[in-house]
Amino acid sequence: RIADVFRSDTRASWLGRLGAAGCPAGPVLKRGDWLDHPQLEAIGMRIDVECGEHGPVVMPGVPVILHSTPGRVQGCAPPRATEPPSIWTEAQWATTPASTTRLGARAAGGGAGGPLAGVRVLDLGAIIAGPFAGALLAELGATVIKVEPLGGDSFRGPGFAAYNKGQRGLAIDLQHAKGREALLALARSTDIVIDNYRPGVLKRLGLDWSELREVNPDIVSVSITGFGDRGPLGGEPGFDPVVQAMSGMMSAQSVLHRTCQRRRSRRRDRARRLARAAPPAPQGRRAEGDDIAGRHVCGAAGG
Repeated sequence: RIADVFRSDTRASWLGRLGAAGCPAGPVLKRGDWLDHPQLEAIGMRIDVECGEHGPVVMPGVPVILHSTPGRVQGCAPPRATEPPSIWTEAQWATTPASTTRLGARAAGGGAGGPLAGVRVLDLGAIIAGPFAGALLAELGATVIKVEPLGGDSFRGPGFAAYNKGQRGLAIDLQHAKGREALLALARSTDIVIDNYRPGVLKRLGLDWSELREVNPDIVSVSITGFGDRGPLGGEPGFDPVVQAMSGMMSAQSVLHRTCQRRRSRRRDRARRLARAAPPAPQGRRAEGDDIAGRHVCGAAGG
């Protein structure tokens, strides 16, 4: 019945109506069109570079924005050597001990050793975008506290434990003044805050990076959004299936080019979490504070 209803009107009409209702939606496009989408150009994810004998090449930009120290693509990768030098000698591999830490040792909130031992993280994320990044940091030894609304994460179900593994739990009403005060009190002794709200939500809550650094100048704020805060889709809600459709991933896996297929592994969500989890890790005990942004579409640009 749903398919029949959608056939009753044009794609453009449905996208307009769904967008007006605040429902995440996007067209099913082809992979070849994705890098030419105006949204990717607006957020710097479509880069044109000269690659010597190969001529001009279109490639993805930097997927993570560090506002204090932004990165940029300087050119093509250097030619690969015929026999690349070995980073590890055979003797080094033989003498490097394998990790013997059981995964269960960190099941109750991390902090049981690892490269991020002593690092404290507040995870305000919901569903998958956000919590999985926190779970990765917990796996590396960070103490991660998941902050949920009083009613709990809407994704609580069979998959909740997997994507929130190793995190402690705390419920706070961030829309209440006392809830905001409680979060800021926690931020005073926190290294990293992760969220996956739409652009502008943290500012409305009075919890964006400018507010957090007032109580902790060294804090790192990591925000993950659907499409970023600029461009024709800036500020729009985004979920993994929407980006799969728009990036051409669904059409590429279609059956005889007729039926679009969605990957249920949420590959884009996981790829984004890996990218987002890496930058916040302080090299020393304390790092200079920064505001880090990532967008769902960035993970798809490289796919």
